[in-house]
Amino acid sequence: MVKKTKKGWYNYEGREALEDKEVLDMCEVHRSKFNLKNLENQISDEEILERCVYPMINEGFRILEEGVALRPSDIDVVWAYGYGFPKQRGGPMYYADTVGLENIHKALLTYSDKYPELPKWHFEPAKLLTELVSNNTKLDSYFNKQ
Repeated sequence: MVKKTKKGWYNYEGREALEDKEVLDMCEVHRSKFNLKNLENQISDEEILERCVYPMINEGFRILEEGVALRPSDIDVVWAYGYGFPKQRGGPMYYADTVGLENIHKALLTYSDKYPELPKWHFEPAKLLTELVSNNTKLDSYFNKQ
């Protein structure tokens, strides 16, 4: 998309990324709507990573629950080769096992409490994630048993 339209998070002139006023305006509207003003300097890099990646991983668990994907590796292949997820991380579901499912579950609950103004579903742990954490089971182990 970026290559075709020369737009995305940034406007592009050749290979140079320039801030896109339209995107900045959309972000400002969102910040105002959810009362998130002046937070850009209060959020750590770790929180930014977790708030972006953990809901994606959580959605992967929902996709597995629904049977849309048969195995976690199906999701990883799509993300790594289709969407550019860093291949050295193995895909979001593999990454989840390396970070620890309990850590992801705990972080999702923490962010749900910290940001009650966001929709509940955004950080609500998927049933499968909660089940695996309760049983102290890694994602890979669970799917290799079946």
